[in-house]
Amino acid sequence: MMTVFGDIGQSGLNDAAKLAHGIALILRATLIGLLICIPSLISWSYFSKKVEVQAVEMEALCDKFIRRQYADDKKH
Repeated sequence: MMTVFGDIGQSGLNDAAKLAHGIALILRATLIGLLICIPSLISWSYFSKKVEVQAVEMEALCDKFIRRQYADDKKH
């Protein structure tokens, strides 16, 4: 993008083909970034939720275990 505007600064707006080529290059770079970013965000969201669910399940199991241990200690 800086190269495109640098070229325009040197040659002016006389060459529309250079400007169009530069804009196409910028749009391609944006597309590639989005193609990488969107699947990564979806994967991160999926695994983040999965970790959160497992943490809640582990917390419930630990709570149940501690209550059972406490109840057993009271009996003896």
